[in-house]
Amino acid sequence: MGVFWTGLKYVFTDFSCWTSTHGVPHIGMANAKWLRAFWILVVLVNVGLFVWQFITLLTNYLSFSVNTETTLQFAERTFPTVTICHLNPWKLTETKSVDPDMSSLIDAYNSYSSSAQFGLPASLTADRQQQANKWTLMYSERLKDKQYDVGF
Repeated sequence: MGVFWTGLKYVFTDFSCWTSTHGVPHIGMANAKWLRAFWILVVLVNVGLFVWQFITLLTNYLSFSVNTETTLQFAERTFPTVTICHLNPWKLTETKSVDPDMSSLIDAYNSYSSSAQFGLPASLTADRQQQANKWTLMYSERLKDKQYDVGF
């Protein structure tokens, strides 16, 4: 062996002693040639697998492939249970002028106080609204001639 190969063997043996690369220390410190050949084969196979996976991932990334999947789902919309309508078939000024009892019902409802005459509870509850609706229906017969058409 020449000086070059002896120096190269010394450098590789020294490198294999301090490197943290897996498999290379086993190659440099192997006592038998078949063990050194085994570790060279293991390291080369793993380097080959790394290069293959790196190239595969790089070509896949650089191909800029885009998968777009659009799904349109149509379903019936549930109609809201609350409908707000600002149209009232009766004008407030005319309802108060038709009947004094209707005027006192409106005042009792708007004052948020209890009313013994109409049975309205003091708190704003569904009972208060139902009681007011009952009295409004009773008085609505008197308001038929004052009713406006709010249809479209």
